Amino acid sequence: MSAVNMDQKLFTGLLAGDRPVLVDFWAPWCGYCRRISAPYDRIAEEHQDHLVVGKVNVDEEAQLAQAEQFDVDIAPMNLQNVFVALCGHGDEG
Repeated sequence: MSAVNMDQKLFTGLLAGDRPVLVDFWAPWCGYCRRISAPYDRIAEEHQDHLVVGKVNVDEEAQLAQAEQFDVDIAPMNLQNVFVALCGHGDEG
């Protein structure tokens, strides 16, 4: 199973669960995000029994990505039971 695409409702529901959640805030226009997509999906497959691995498209879920509890400029960070993986969205050369 590859990483789950999360919206606000699914994200909130998974946080209430008993497994840790690894979240990648990504954008389709971000080259680095696209490069780490396959390895990130492998993590999801290898750890699906004890870890929820998800992705949040920051263009489609801007409100979730900009939520007060996430500082999308810092990576990685651990928020309670949530591990956040963030893609760099600066100059990609």
